[in-house]
Amino acid sequence: MNHRQQKRGRRESAPAIPVQLSVELNTLQLLWEYWAEELTRLAASVLGQLHDV
Repeated sequence: MNHRQQKRGRRESAPAIPVQLSVELNTLQLLWEYWAEELTRLAASVLGQLHDV
């Protein structure tokens, strides 16, 4: 769910479910409000700033 490996058949913990839902809802909001080109520029800007640190 959160990109961590879990044992086969093991379910996510209760706190992990609302956290993942929040991440997914925020992602959907970004996709709803911005064009793909805007998101690409934003991602490039953020990644460029991280690279400079």
